[in-house]
Amino acid sequence: MRIPYFRTFLIAATAGIALSLQGCGLLVAGGAGAAGGYEASEHGYGVQSPVEEDTAGGYKPQNPITHDESEDESED
Repeated sequence: MRIPYFRTFLIAATAGIALSLQGCGLLVAGGAGAAGGYEASEHGYGVQSPVEEDTAGGYKPQNPITHDESEDESED
């Protein structure tokens, strides 16, 4: 009778540990995104809102990623 209780405890402990580590994964993903954004800004890229208000008061989509050619360090 002791083995089923141990197995249940082992499954519950494994599930608890897996669920508690989800926050760490989100933290790592956020840090990677921030580092990527910083590196992109070093090469002249920027981010803007993906929608823009037009003259008629409506909204139109636009590219959320901008690039400043004057800060481009690559040789063409």
